[in-house]
Formats: sequence, C-alpha cells, structure tokens
Amino acid sequence: MTTISIRSSASHRRLNCPASFNLEEAAPDQPDSDEAKEGTAAHSMAEMMLTDQVSDIVELIDRQAPNGVVYVEEMVEPVMMYVGHIKDRGVPFHVEKEINFKNGNIHVTGTADCVAYDEQTATLYVDDFKYGHRHVDQFENWQLLCYAFGMIEAMELQEKVKTIVMSIIQPRSYHPGGPIRSWTINITEMAHWHRKMWELGQRLLVAEPLAITGNQCHYCTAYGQCPAAQASGMNAVDVALKGFTDELTNDALAMEMKSLDRAKNVLKNRVNAIEDLIKARLRLGRSVPGYGMVETFGHRQWVKTVDVTMLETIAGTCLSEPKLITPAAAERAGVSKVMVKSFTEKPSSGFKLTEVDLDRMAKGIFDAN
Repeated sequence: MTTISIRSSASHRRLNCPASFNLEEAAPDQPDSDEAKEGTAAHSMAEMMLTDQVSDIVELIDRQAPNGVVYVEEMVEPVMMYVGHIKDRGVPFHVEKEINFKNGNIHVTGTADCVAYDEQTATLYVDDFKYGHRHVDQFENWQLLCYAFGMIEAMELQEKVKTIVMSIIQPRSYHPGGPIRSWTINITEMAHWHRKMWELGQRLLVAEPLAITGNQCHYCTAYGQCPAAQASGMNAVDVALKGFTDELTNDALAMEMKSLDRAKNVLKNRVNAIEDLIKARLRLGRSVPGYGMVETFGHRQWVKTVDVTMLETIAGTCLSEPKLITPAAAERAGVSKVMVKSFTEKPSSGFKLTEVDLDRMAKGIFDAN
C-alpha cells in the first residue's frame, strides 16, 4: 500500500492541493526568508522561557539564537504574550512536542509548539505560536487538527478527551479577533475531521493529482512553476482590467470587491513566486533578460560597538535622549497592569475594509447561546 508522508505544517497545502506534493518535490530548494528565521528565533526564545531555562527574558536580548539570529527587544512582547497565555492556564504542558500518526495512506509528522491536557475537564489544548504578520485563521485549521490527532494518539486520549481547544497566538497580526484566537470542537466533531482528512488524502494517491489554487498557495515553493497558479494569475489580470461602473447594487458591489480582493492576492502571490524564482536563477549564474540583483539597505544606524560617551565627546554634543520603556517592559519591571492601563492607549490608525463571514458570525452567536 502506497503511503505519502506529509508535515503537519504543510497539511493545509497538501490536502487542498493534491498536486503540491509532487510539484514541491521537484521544485528547487528555497533558502529561508529573513521573516522565517526571525520566527524560528522567537520560537526558541519562547521555549527557553516555558522550560525555565532563563528566569528573565531580558537576559536573552542581544544573544544569538541557535539559528544565528540575534534576539532583539521587539521579540520580547510577542513572546511573553504567548508564554503568558500558556502559563496562565494553569494546566501542565509539553513544549515542542513531536507528533507521528497515520490516517489511511497518509503519514503525518511534525512538532507542536505546545500541547496540554486537563484531566479534570477532559480538555486537550493545542497552541500554535505565529510570529509573522500574515493572518492565520484558527477555524478549520489543518495544522492544528494534525497536532490534535497526533497528541490524542500519543497520549492515548481516544476514550478520555471530550473537548479540543485549538488556538493561534499571533501577537503581530492586527486582527478584529484579537491576537489569541481559538477554535473549540468536541470529540464527535473531531471524528468528522479525521474522516475528512482520510477522504482528502485519497486525492494525493491518484496518478495525476490536481493542482488547485487558493490561500494554500502562499507558502508553496512550487508556485512559480505551477500551471494552475499561472492560469489563475492571468485570470486575475483579466478581472483587474474589467470595465468599472459606480452604478452597482450593493450585492454586486460586494461580489466585485470579493473578486478583486482575490485577484489582488493571487497576483501578489504570483509576483512573489516569480520574483523568488528569478532570484534563484540569477544566484546560479543564469541570465534572465531585463533583470538583475542589487543590494538594498535599510536606514542608517549606529554600529553596535559604538560607545555613546566617547561619541558624544568627539561630537561635542549630546546624542542620546531619555526614552520611556515600553508598557510591556514596565509590567515586567513590576509596575501593576492596572497602573499601566491607566496611562496607555492604542491610537487609532484609521479604518480598513474587512470581509465579514456572516455564516461564521451567526454560528459563533448561536454556539455562545
């Protein structure tokens, strides 16, 4: 019997686009982006705090993470939000827990950021820390489901667990649902998702699996070579070039906005994929007509070894200024959260249009009742 091995982190892509397995196997290796490296470093920072390897997270600032990235102050607040979420629950937990299970012909492996089982309430908690800005939906999230499947099997909870709470902790994604978003299901619903995974998994086994575009395409390393993505990109161009009239009904306006929003995302993903592919070929010494690579630079900053006192002496003027620490740093220093709340605010940065899922909103209202 043919078995296909997938990583839990790629499960959303594999189950929604059966061809992605073969396409990515054949695609050239892509180096980790700076954002991915920062995320890995933030995860290692969180692991050290959750496993009590350090007592104060500030001790880690300016040290190197195992992957070579330097821990910076900007990581502290997001990491501590995640750490606080885990510890405040008061349930014994496991960090960086390996999962390994089979569902039919699909063999799934991966590493869950944090899992915990509350015996008193028969509740399994699965937590996934996302350091990036790109919104990750917790609802019907295959990566979270895979972690839950794996832990139920590893901890032999099949006859014990009643409720599964799966959460995305994403401090740097500014979403109406907040930085910590959970999806809660019961064991009967869990069985439904287990069957659905088996059904979708069968599509991976056919001789010529389908390539299907969607939000699963974003991190696909084969996006630049994917025929479905190429066709989708050209369709998006057609949508963007459609004639426009402001004499639209509200329903037609909403439909037009959804089409254009999807076209925008498809084109953005396609541009990113083609750009990465061109860069990869240029690094190999190949020629891509009309394109080359130039080094880019950020804003000027003082070198890390500079001594402020020495620099001010040479310059003959004061070059530093007093600066308040962040509200989160003040709380870590012992200032009460009540006091910090009294002297802080979140200034409005304006308004943005967001798509509202009316079906999900209604489900949330009725489930709450």
